[in-house]
Amino acid sequence: MDLQSSDPQGSRLALDPSSQAAFRNAVTRLEQTLVQEIESLSGNDLSQLREFNDRKSRGLLDLMRVTRSVSIEDLDGESIDRLKSLRAILDENQRVITNHLVAAREISDVLAQAMESVESDGTYSERIGRERKG
Repeated sequence: MDLQSSDPQGSRLALDPSSQAAFRNAVTRLEQTLVQEIESLSGNDLSQLREFNDRKSRGLLDLMRVTRSVSIEDLDGESIDRLKSLRAILDENQRVITNHLVAAREISDVLAQAMESVESDGTYSERIGRERKG
């Protein structure tokens, strides 16, 4: 993909420093929110998940608004680098969230098995155990 502008008059963002600043500010706010969520989840602090979700939604909305009339050709090198950084942070955020979801699913499975074991009268337990081993 060619990141140079095909517009002979130059990039709209390059001509409009306030648009560049708005774009970079939106990316920065979203990055900060994601990093804070990663740190919180990595420390097993789940107390602010709803707040992080709200802040990420607002951040994505802000970014979408800023980029509505912007194409890749409109972005200068620094803005492209910021997007690459945001992408890396989003990937890390997804990895951390996925790890927590997997852990929650495993805990849920263990609890379900424990509840099933407690509620069972043992009639079929031995037979099911042999079938699983065999």
